[in-house]
Amino acid sequence: MPFDKIRKAIKLIIFFALCAFLFIQLSYQFRDELANTKGNLSGFYAQEKNTLDVVVVGTSATFSAFGPMDAWAQRGFTSYNFCTNVLLENSIKYAVREIEKTQSPKVIVIDIAPFIFEHYTDINSSEFDEQWVRYNIDGYRYSWNRIQLINHVVPKDIPKGDYYWDIAKYHSNREPDLGEYWFMKKDNVNKGYNNLPWKGEQILLLGEKTQDVCSLEGVQNELFLDLLESLGKCKSEILFINQPLVYQTEEQIMHVNYMKEKIKEKGYDFLDMSDFYDEIGIDFTKDYSLDFLHFTINGEEKITYFLAKYLVENYNMDTQHNEATIEKWNRDYELWNINKKEYQQELEEAING
Repeated sequence: MPFDKIRKAIKLIIFFALCAFLFIQLSYQFRDELANTKGNLSGFYAQEKNTLDVVVVGTSATFSAFGPMDAWAQRGFTSYNFCTNVLLENSIKYAVREIEKTQSPKVIVIDIAPFIFEHYTDINSSEFDEQWVRYNIDGYRYSWNRIQLINHVVPKDIPKGDYYWDIAKYHSNREPDLGEYWFMKKDNVNKGYNNLPWKGEQILLLGEKTQDVCSLEGVQNELFLDLLESLGKCKSEILFINQPLVYQTEEQIMHVNYMKEKIKEKGYDFLDMSDFYDEIGIDFTKDYSLDFLHFTINGEEKITYFLAKYLVENYNMDTQHNEATIEKWNRDYELWNINKKEYQQELEEAING
């Protein structure tokens, strides 16, 4: 091939590569905040490679319950909440894959709350909630893993063009965050924690827990068993957790018992924090926020202390971090404390009227 043709081919390749790069970067700028999703996941991508000891996967019940910066201060390990609003059961295994692309945590903690709340989509049904799906895919970087996730959560008969290229949805209905989300990175000093407001004292229905077991049904059970099977490829140790939630039906507790059995059969650890209200020090009047399924900053403090202690006592958390990482986390802890004091003041004002 003549040299001038080679040169033209190289220029053409560079041109299309540059266009693709700019297209992807603009997509990240135009994406909707989607409640806490964009801030949480861009903050995860902003973490230096292989600097996280623990990553917590979950939904709003999770990101309101665990404070990575408090765990850092108490136990000295780094952690992040890889959480979205309404995390779908379908998306959990893809979240684990996404985590392991940039991090090698000692433990990945998976909250079973999505299975209790029945957060899933059936790809064989045309009935689905687009907002739920967007929470789960539009915080991810463009990648093959994201394409697989889309195919696993968007029903088969739904056109997927503006899911694969979400700028098609967002470019005309919001102003871009120009310069803030290059490479889908933006530092998050809360490390994925999000404060939820206190809504007043609620009627507590706390009865004796049943030991009976009830299987998940249909698509949910298929998704749960598929998740357990897929985790065999995971390099990190896996801990499943159940937050100290107050479930509204006996069937929900029976589902927890079923999942606990299956999780242990597969050789994974399971921590049911709803067995430890007293040990955690739960105050049913102040520690829950929107309902008995989410938490205030008061609840976060107690749950973080309990879970961080459990991790240190049951896993090899003898972590070693370089000086730059330690300095960064210490600086972020100072900023976190400013945020935390605001959350505590908001809670106190809400309680005292």
